Amino acid sequence: MDSRLIVAGSCKGRVKIWCRESSECLATIQHKKGTIICRCHLDPPLDQAAGLVRQLLYISTRSGAVMRYALVASLPTESNRQVKLIRDPQLESFRLEHEEPITCSDVGPSHIIVGSSNSKCYLWDKKREIKV
Repeated sequence: MDSRLIVAGSCKGRVKIWCRESSECLATIQHKKGTIICRCHLDPPLDQAAGLVRQLLYISTRSGAVMRYALVASLPTESNRQVKLIRDPQLESFRLEHEEPITCSDVGPSHIIVGSSNSKCYLWDKKREIKV
C-alpha cells in the first residue's frame, strides 16, 4: 500500500491521503485551526490479511506534536488497481509532545528524530514511545 498512496500536509492543518492509481482523495485529516503540518510519513505495511493491509501514518506539526494514525485499506487486485480506505484514519494513543516548535523531523524504522527551534534534536523510540 505504501507505494500506492500519496500523503501531503498543508500549512492549514490538513493532511490528504491520495490513491496514486486513480488520483482520488481517499481521506482528509483536519487538525485544529492554526496547525501547520511539518512532515507526513507512511511506514511500510504492518500486516496483510483477507485482502486488507494496515499501515501507520506519522504526522509532525510545527507546534511540537507527533501523531500516529492507523490506516486500513483494501489491497489492489489484477482487475482493480485502486486502493480504498476501509475506514477513516484512526488516531492512536501515540503522541509525542515538545515544548518548542518543530523545525524538521524524520521517521525511521524504529525511531523518530525531531529538530526543534531551540537548535536541539530529540530522538524518540517508536515502539516504547519515549525519548532516548
